[in-house]
Amino acid sequence: MGFFSSLAAVLVRPSKENVNRWKGAVGEAQASSGMRSKLPSSYRILDDLLLATPNGTTQIDHVVVSNYGIFVIESKNIAGEIYGSAGDEHWTVCRGRAKFKLFNPLRQNQGHLVALARATGLSERLFHSLVFFWSDHCIFRTPMPENVRQMGLCAYIRSKRRYLMSNRDVETAVRLIQQRTVPSTRANVDAHVAKLKQRFQPAHSVGDPCPRCKGILVVRSGGRPQTSFLGCSSFPHCRYTETLPGIKG
Repeated sequence: MGFFSSLAAVLVRPSKENVNRWKGAVGEAQASSGMRSKLPSSYRILDDLLLATPNGTTQIDHVVVSNYGIFVIESKNIAGEIYGSAGDEHWTVCRGRAKFKLFNPLRQNQGHLVALARATGLSERLFHSLVFFWSDHCIFRTPMPENVRQMGLCAYIRSKRRYLMSNRDVETAVRLIQQRTVPSTRANVDAHVAKLKQRFQPAHSVGDPCPRCKGILVVRSGGRPQTSFLGCSSFPHCRYTETLPGIKG
């Protein structure tokens, strides 16, 4: 959802969900403004894309099309200490004593990249994945890959100097992307979010029977950094676990 529509939603109904959408929209607006002021006009910038896919839609924060490839950018506005690596399924966000699971944004963005390549028929070799955290209160506590950044968004984009696309190819790619996207209206965005909730809804909740034994599911914590998850009350005799719902930026 765009900047102004997210703001309107918060003013009309300041729910936690709408506030989170607003925070995400603020980060996306900052990223877009920064790129438009610092990148040459030959870099074509597309924001807040709702891409049509065989399974519905997928939302992409930014796409930058240039002679040096197509940059698919996931913009995060998340505060806290972040632990994770490229190979992890989930990263951990720590805010004081609170700990949250965050689906690995590199995996998330790779899904966007593949969906965009398939929708347009363009080769995946033309694409670059980039994850950018905008919050001033975000701290990486583990080493991150080069394409996960807190600063230097435009510097990273401009560091790619291998010529991959002619000017005509750039225009063709922009046209194909625009043809495969649907308007980011409130109705379309709400339908997209509803699909995500249905897809990622946890299988069980606290108090449900354990799928493996006669115990019940309770919240447990452990690991380094310590994280929370659903586990069986019969532990250590039963070691069934289930990931708690993550947070989205």
